[in-house]
Amino acid sequence: MGIFDGLFGRKQVVDNRQGGPIGAWCQEHNWRYWRRNDEIAEEFTGLPGFLHNDGKEAWHVMRGRHQNHSVTAFHYCYKVKRESRHGRKHVEQFRYQVVGIAIPRPRPTLTVSREFWDSKFDLDLDSVEFNENFKVKIDKQFTRFASDLLHSGMTEWLLADERAMRHKWPFRIEGDNLYTWERWQETPEIEPILERVGYLIDIYQQAPEWVWRY
Repeated sequence: MGIFDGLFGRKQVVDNRQGGPIGAWCQEHNWRYWRRNDEIAEEFTGLPGFLHNDGKEAWHVMRGRHQNHSVTAFHYCYKVKRESRHGRKHVEQFRYQVVGIAIPRPRPTLTVSREFWDSKFDLDLDSVEFNENFKVKIDKQFTRFASDLLHSGMTEWLLADERAMRHKWPFRIEGDNLYTWERWQETPEIEPILERVGYLIDIYQQAPEWVWRY
């Protein structure tokens, strides 16, 4: 079965087959691995701006611990039904590599992106340079959390960190997870996944511990 089988046909929710470099690495390091597990995809609300989608799938799902943090990583695929102005219908696919680490308790949903689409959730911080380079989205009732998290040291660090500047979506807090994602590659490799895990851990450590717990 090909990697995109099931998008338009019979849906296979869980595939426990091992194999490939990702599966071998997980077995060696005592991580769990699923070739496909759509239940994981259902736990992930989705990308900002794409709330209504069908056929959410999670491929090459990994779960384990790294540097004392619980990690989930997966290739995320979903489809959106479109209709042109001429009434012609088609389906568009979106595919991303999602990496997340668990945080101590659920926090308000907050997204830091370099996509400058405007919304009612936009928040400007005190740093003009940061506002020129990043967009912060959070419900206005949680602006205190955003200000506590994105303190001056954090904003300076993000501006100086080439990973944050390179990512289209530097990070998102959703529930009790801290996520980042990028367009996926057809062949998953462990090194870029672990690099993103390390990046998220660095973000976590830039914030005061109490920010994750109050």
